[in-house]
Amino acid sequence: INMISIYKHVTFKILLVFSVIQLIASLFSGYEYLGLKSYPLTYFMVDQISGSSGLFIIIILVFFSGELIWRDRDVQLNEVIDSTSHSTLIPLFSKTLSLFSLSVVLHFILVLISIIYQLIMGYMEIDFSLYFLDYMYNLFPVYLTMCTTLVAIQVIINHKYLAYMVSIVVLLLIDIILLILDVNSNMLSIGSSPYMIYSDLNGFGPSNKGVFWFSLYWVLFGLLFLMLSATMMIRGSKKSFKERLKIINPTKSYIITTSTVGFLFILTASFVFYNTQVLNSYKSSDEIEKTAVSYEKLYKKFKDL
Repeated sequence: INMISIYKHVTFKILLVFSVIQLIASLFSGYEYLGLKSYPLTYFMVDQISGSSGLFIIIILVFFSGELIWRDRDVQLNEVIDSTSHSTLIPLFSKTLSLFSLSVVLHFILVLISIIYQLIMGYMEIDFSLYFLDYMYNLFPVYLTMCTTLVAIQVIINHKYLAYMVSIVVLLLIDIILLILDVNSNMLSIGSSPYMIYSDLNGFGPSNKGVFWFSLYWVLFGLLFLMLSATMMIRGSKKSFKERLKIINPTKSYIITTSTVGFLFILTASFVFYNTQVLNSYKSSDEIEKTAVSYEKLYKKFKDL
């Protein structure tokens, strides 16, 4: 029911059309590197899909996270549904999965268009596995983390439009803030992971291991955040934030499940932190710039040789 309500929504149809138009425009602009035309290789298609769909998918997920949480209240059915005997996690997970299905469906449609374009251009060596692996490595964990985080924000804030603003801050503005503070850790930017690009020589290696651990870290974070927000979800009549805090009374099964996810998250976070902050070090953007400056000063005298 949640999924059907999304796909029938006019906003989804409009954003889907815009995503398709932008992808088609990008595809037919062609590929030219250093004056040479390239065949529509699958990994070029993958890059075009990511570039065309990223912003639209974020807009779709933010918008429908609010629509799904507030849908029952808008039609005044929430008290009827909330009065039934069920765990709060069940509708919360169903809404999250419905939201996540948007990214899957939209990505599948864009992949289909890319394959059709390859066939139209006479390119028959289509690598279907690359489409799948790129989604699993680069997009699946990011979109899943976004969905769990956005739904949790809507539940905790309990105000659709204020939660929209907070969601935008978390997904977009936090990166700008980290950039200003010169903090370059992937552990702080939602869904971030080490840079990974596909090549004929290395496939998805060698950074796929690092991407896997960061993806696991963010997926567990989103899942834990969503499960903790379930204690704040309104059942029945409207309640203030303080009232919701007072009536928190988790069941034994909920405590065990949430504690397990929390324990796995702490283990993963500790492992990632040790590898990226203790065992290995990284340079901030300012340090990289200083290195570039010193390089130019040191070797500029040889520029004409």
